[in-house]
Amino acid sequence: AASAEEEDDILQFHEAGPVASAEDEPYDGVGLEECIEALTADDPEIAARAADALLDVPAGGASSGQRGAPWAYAVVAAGAVIPLLALVQRVRRDARDGLKPKPAESCPENTDAVVAGGDAALLVLAEVANAAASFLQEEGWEVAYDEDTERPIFVDEKSGMSQSAPPALERSRGDWVVGVMIEALTLIQPLDVDEQTHEPRWPVRVLRHVWRSAESEAPNSNDTPTSLSVLDIAVEEGGFDERTRVLVRGAWRGSQGDVEGEMDPNEKPGTALDSWRDATVFAALVLGLAADSIPQVKPKRVLVLGLRCGAVPAFLKRFLPSVAVDVVEESAAVVSAARDFFRADFTEEPFGELTREGFRARLDRTPPDTHYRVWSGVDARTFLEAAARAPDDGAASFFDGVVGDLPFFSSNRSALEFFRAMRASKLVHPERATVALAGGWTSDARRSFGGACAAAAA
Repeated sequence: AASAEEEDDILQFHEAGPVASAEDEPYDGVGLEECIEALTADDPEIAARAADALLDVPAGGASSGQRGAPWAYAVVAAGAVIPLLALVQRVRRDARDGLKPKPAESCPENTDAVVAGGDAALLVLAEVANAAASFLQEEGWEVAYDEDTERPIFVDEKSGMSQSAPPALERSRGDWVVGVMIEALTLIQPLDVDEQTHEPRWPVRVLRHVWRSAESEAPNSNDTPTSLSVLDIAVEEGGFDERTRVLVRGAWRGSQGDVEGEMDPNEKPGTALDSWRDATVFAALVLGLAADSIPQVKPKRVLVLGLRCGAVPAFLKRFLPSVAVDVVEESAAVVSAARDFFRADFTEEPFGELTREGFRARLDRTPPDTHYRVWSGVDARTFLEAAARAPDDGAASFFDGVVGDLPFFSSNRSALEFFRAMRASKLVHPERATVALAGGWTSDARRSFGGACAAAAA
């Protein structure tokens, strides 16, 4: 639920906000962040007003109403592209009539507010595309229109050669924002049309977008609230149903950018691991489990840190069916997205609804053979502390392996505390267990992590 302060920001969009030019009084309307948040409002009138107001929000050092490259760059960097695309795609369109909105008489979803929101969002994305076209022109590329495909193409002014994919510019090297701005040129043009429904197939379809809320906090982001999106990325040369479904935290960084998880929605969950990170972690786990030759009465158990789209635990259950799998996931938004869009099949245990004794009793019991179990609403460190055994407890360790996402560590000390907590909890065997965690860290963070591992093992 939104706080009182957040509600005040959203309520400003019930009425038209102030618009000021550079010569007028200073702009006193809502800021860029508040505007983008209101794009995701359930009320389509509020969302439509927010999209309209975004055209006049001062951003990137530009004054109100100035929509050049600095303004467009700031809008994209703030994470506006996905909620804007969601507004555009919310409008049901008929490809037989130039992609005009279907009339409300035959399509009740197309209310005046929904159509107004889609139109305003298209204007914002068009401004972003115009700024991107100026970047392309600076580096010798022209944006043209292919009448056969009805899609934009990119023409090299020197050679005259054209291509359908956005070119890589010097300006975009190491700068995902510029890359997304250029890709925006292709996002509002459908790839093709469904012959039965006559509706467009978008290059990137927004299935769900949750703005920055307490429920979408990222465990690996130092508890900073972040948005969460579920997207279908179309295979350009493929058929209507050929697409990759991705889970994205934070601002979308383009169709080639990093994602939290991905899968082919036409495949059964657990069929494949679509990232090298997950495949490497899984390989390390298999080698570790195979190396443990000590006979066990109970089935081996693995703890997964981070559910994401559910690919890792599903893969574990499919290819190591005798292994019992538990997952720790802090974000309720991630749990919901995995179940609703990635067909994740699991038994959920809401951590906050259990007493300490009740939690420990349930943890003692292995999850069902056919499912993995998700402990929702709890971060990795809290889970370890709650599950810790007493020093004199002679019971066997819970887990034979720990895999998944590295928790965020702001310092060497916090990393050291985490691994000492894992060791002290007796959740894993100090000598036989395999711990394989991965994350996209900076070199400084990796060195800090390495130092913490060495200290924890001492």
